Amino acid sequence: MGHTRMSGLNITRVFRITVVLALLALAAVAAGCGSEASVEEDKTRSSTGSRTTTGPKEATDEYVKKLAVRRIGDPDLVRTAQVTTGAEGGKDILIEIGRPYTCHDGAVVGEVALFTQQTMGLLFKDPAVQKISITMYGVTLEPGDTDSVAMTLMVDRAVADTIDWFSFDHTNMLRLVNAYYLDPAIEQSFINEGGSTEGTRSDLENPGATP
Repeated sequence: MGHTRMSGLNITRVFRITVVLALLALAAVAAGCGSEASVEEDKTRSSTGSRTTTGPKEATDEYVKKLAVRRIGDPDLVRTAQVTTGAEGGKDILIEIGRPYTCHDGAVVGEVALFTQQTMGLLFKDPAVQKISITMYGVTLEPGDTDSVAMTLMVDRAVADTIDWFSFDHTNMLRLVNAYYLDPAIEQSFINEGGSTEGTRSDLENPGATP
């Protein structure tokens, strides 16, 4: 009888220890689930552990490439991440990405909008950046169709300063950017999904077209 009681107490003790360890493990995981980008790009910790705001990241080739890879999720999809000197001495940035295989025709505009928000919103924090162009390749998801331009857009400093990047998305992107090009088939798919291109500035030519 005494042996049975002791065994029950041991089982209860082991169960409690297991629960405590599990809770500690969950707490550790939760502490590490914060956005790596927000920690690295926007904040740092002082020696006392408190958070202090830092300045914007300088837009370099390395930083633009790192940011583009993080946002698209696959380094093989980032074709170009380049910073050059513009006509007025500022920085012009060109980012070219491939279309993810999970992105169907009607979702291209939304995918580009999210990518644009998450990259331009940070890159324009560098006051030297004057213009950013983003192009997504792949009108279709066929293996041989990797060089056709699905969409491209451009935003300059003057327009960027008027954009609320927190509210920037597929419903307003085409009205907010300086100019864009959208492949006709992708545009029709976007409209079929409930999108609209009315009142927008589709002024860019297809950069992938044969002269």
